[in-house]
Amino acid sequence: MMLAQKWQQLTVRGRIGLLTLCLVLVGVAFSLPHARENWRLVRAVKAGVPEPVPDDAPPALHLLAANSAFDAEDWERAAHHWEIAVRDARTAFPAWLGLCRVALRRLDEQAARTYCLSERVRSFWLLMEAKALWRATSREPAILAARLVTERDPKNGEAWSVLAAYLLAVERYEEALVANERAMALNPNAPWLYERHARILINLERLDEASQLLNEAIARFPDSSGLYYLAADVARKREDTDTAWEWYARITERWPDEWRAWNMLGGLARKQGDWATALAAFRHAVEAGANSPWVWYSYAESAWRMEQDAEAERVLDAIWPLEPPPNLQISIARLYRELGAEAKAEQTLDRVATLDIPPDWQLGVARLYRDMGLVEKARQSYERVLAADPQHETARKELDALEQSP
Repeated sequence: MMLAQKWQQLTVRGRIGLLTLCLVLVGVAFSLPHARENWRLVRAVKAGVPEPVPDDAPPALHLLAANSAFDAEDWERAAHHWEIAVRDARTAFPAWLGLCRVALRRLDEQAARTYCLSERVRSFWLLMEAKALWRATSREPAILAARLVTERDPKNGEAWSVLAAYLLAVERYEEALVANERAMALNPNAPWLYERHARILINLERLDEASQLLNEAIARFPDSSGLYYLAADVARKREDTDTAWEWYARITERWPDEWRAWNMLGGLARKQGDWATALAAFRHAVEAGANSPWVWYSYAESAWRMEQDAEAERVLDAIWPLEPPPNLQISIARLYRELGAEAKAEQTLDRVATLDIPPDWQLGVARLYRDMGLVEKARQSYERVLAADPQHETARKELDALEQSP
């Protein structure tokens, strides 16, 4: 009764102050049992997680220790700390996820099924973990994670697609075929799944099935150029040049700026010795924006074959911003020499001769120097070959012949 009277006598400000004091006291009462634990956590964060962390340490400290061990790829130690942290309700969820991640990296399927297929772990998170593992080049753990998603959620089309892509990349074609079939059944309107299916069939050398699939897919998805390219690939594997030509021609008709198709047409024409058609095709490829130095070189070579030397030299001069690799630079030097541009040929050889290239490439440089009458530079290149491979008999014989020549 007295307390009620005292409360009534308090002003509004007094009542608020009293309630605030009571709340503070309650908070202190609840925080005292955890003060020591919180202080240890603060010290652990500031000074780094101490090692070894005793098993009776606070669960949150085990989380810190597990994360530290996981970052160091010490799966055994990380699992130990997470197994302790998972026993406490406050740290159980992150510890459970951690144990799933460790199980995947150790390729421990039994543990992975226990932790990764739990209701605590969402399929979306597990699929993201699979993608992260793949980006980190952890191939088999990524495949295991993706497969677990498909087991947990058989109607997850994205998971089947991811699994099929990973299996294809590691050349497990039969398994990839099954996974991609499931993905196609769940997402029949995705042309990229048909492209992947065709690639798998091609790798399995089931060319008839691949051809039939591609014909049907192109009829359904006429705007997917990748399907046309794969149809041409099937024809080339069958050595059916005419059909391959038709497919590439259809691409250029539908997508005139598709320089890769123009390049393939040029390659087919070159193989048949039709340099006029090859020149036109490679010119189209360059005009369509080809950024491959090999395509530009093919254009220059075709122009030379058609006795259009000025155009060939102009194209070679323009190739350098595309950063041609050393083996192509040797071919460029050789073509410059055929065009009579000896100074440019020598300059190109000088550029590549001092690079760290395979001995056989250096041998090609030495021979070009020799044929151009640049004896001293040829000798130096032969010596580079022998320095890299003292047992290179061809280089030894050619160097001896060079030194004995008048």
